[in-house]
Amino acid sequence: MSKQKDGGPIYPIFEARHANADYDITHIGMSLRDYFAAQALQGMISADHKSERSMSEMVTLAYKIADAMIAEREKQNESV
Repeated sequence: MSKQKDGGPIYPIFEARHANADYDITHIGMSLRDYFAAQALQGMISADHKSERSMSEMVTLAYKIADAMIAEREKQNESV
């Protein structure tokens, strides 16, 4: 199973921990995929507040939109 492309962290906070002279650096933050999905969902809810779609359907669509945005972003970065 391949790892979901999430675009990396948005607003990352980096933590560095020192243990036995080795540094462990991790990032904590919302992924770009989650950020895009949240923005898409917000737009759908505000534009279509009387929708016949269930919340689950809207969330699924929001993540499909986010995945398409990340794919397009990667395509744009490859052509530069």
